[in-house]
Amino acid sequence: MAFFLYRDQLVELDTSMAPQARGDFPLQPNQYEQITVQDLMQLLTEGLADNPRLAEEEPKFVLAICHMLFDKDGVNAIRVTDDGLGPVLSCAKIPDQSLMILDELRMRGALDQQAVDEAVWKPLA
Repeated sequence: MAFFLYRDQLVELDTSMAPQARGDFPLQPNQYEQITVQDLMQLLTEGLADNPRLAEEEPKFVLAICHMLFDKDGVNAIRVTDDGLGPVLSCAKIPDQSLMILDELRMRGALDQQAVDEAVWKPLA
């Protein structure tokens, strides 16, 4: 079990639920190996450009991308901003300890975008 931070939402990634481990995964193993983090980020960027509410309306799609990013390169955080021309995504690998602190904030109802920006994205800038 691993945590993944998407915007200001912290989700648990269960490796047994990873899309590439499912029987209905549409890619052959060699095709999946060829997909890069940049490919996945581009796919998510395009999806968000088409539908800014993608995470709310297609949560399985966004969760699948999160799973694959984690599997591919240990990416465990995505930030989504809008520059006025469309979504701009950033991804990062943040320490598990930071995710545990964010989980504590989540359990207290204090996890919001400002807390995430202060704890994660400002130090990485």
